[in-house]
Amino acid sequence: MLTNAKEYKVYVPMTYPDGGPVGSEKLYAVRTRLLECFGGVTTVRKANYLEGFWLAEEEVIPDQIVTYTSVDLRHPGMENETFMLEYKDELKREFRQREVFIIVSDLQII
Repeated sequence: MLTNAKEYKVYVPMTYPDGGPVGSEKLYAVRTRLLECFGGVTTVRKANYLEGFWLAEEEVIPDQIVTYTSVDLRHPGMENETFMLEYKDELKREFRQREVFIIVSDLQII
């Protein structure tokens, strides 16, 4: 039997735009918030971060990123997408970013 679900993948920077490190307490807060909302979260360990590159005004900017993934099995729907849109704005302020990527995917789980 297939179960419909939504997957939310949140990309969070490990450094602020000025190059200063994001404290581990802020990264822990993201994990805690997603755990409370969805009942589970998976993350890439800090030692195995993703490395991204962004083009901004002809300059290449490197970025170290931690990803958090939550799968909503309980009640996938618009209320969680609304939460994620509001949370995205909060993350942008908290991490001082122009943009924070959150990828949403429809899933079918066996």
